[in-house]
Amino acid sequence: MIYYFGVPARFIYKRWAQLGLGQIEQMEITKFLLFNSLIKRQLKVCKSYGLDPHNRAASMGLELIYILSVFVPWAFPIVIINEILIKPPYVIGQPYVESFGPLDILLNVLAALIMIGLLNKDFFNGQSLVKRMGGYKVVDAQTMQPANKIKCLVRNITFPLWPLEVIMIWINPQRRLGDYIAGTRLIDVQSTEPELIFREIKGFKIDSQSIFVIGVSVIIIAGYTIEFW
Repeated sequence: MIYYFGVPARFIYKRWAQLGLGQIEQMEITKFLLFNSLIKRQLKVCKSYGLDPHNRAASMGLELIYILSVFVPWAFPIVIINEILIKPPYVIGQPYVESFGPLDILLNVLAALIMIGLLNKDFFNGQSLVKRMGGYKVVDAQTMQPANKIKCLVRNITFPLWPLEVIMIWINPQRRLGDYIAGTRLIDVQSTEPELIFREIKGFKIDSQSIFVIGVSVIIIAGYTIEFW
């Protein structure tokens, strides 16, 4: 959750430390949230059905499946409790009364986190966990250096246009629409274990660019949510 929301890990660690959690325990919690056995099993099943992370078109689907695997298990029990135990049952013949309670707000927060996750999936070194498995990296198209956080955010703003993006990947595996807008491209790198990202999370320090990316992400999702309502 820390990785996809783009929230600086050290800020979270400080808060956990106040609860008496040591550094090892903090990292274990982070690993559980981002790469627990359920998530690993889900990715393995997807791969068995042909969604290979080394295939760039298929890796787009895996990106979405991974993020959903992080958040949906927490949302499912909330939906059950909210719809069955809290909301009044609908009576046939009676007008339906829309209610909006605290659990609905929590569900909307989780939905916002999913969208923020899609925007910031390449937050660390231009590589999401799926890209690390597939051996891809987002780089600046001019310098060929790892794309900064702002460029990674901009290239992912087009995620609602994913059918068009898939077509563009088939035409040019190195650049999709978001890459042309952000001035980025994908390059092949050596595949690595996704868990290695936790080393980067552990050593991460907040900077002005991170604050900007976090703020813009929240504004984008807030605007979308308000428009949807």
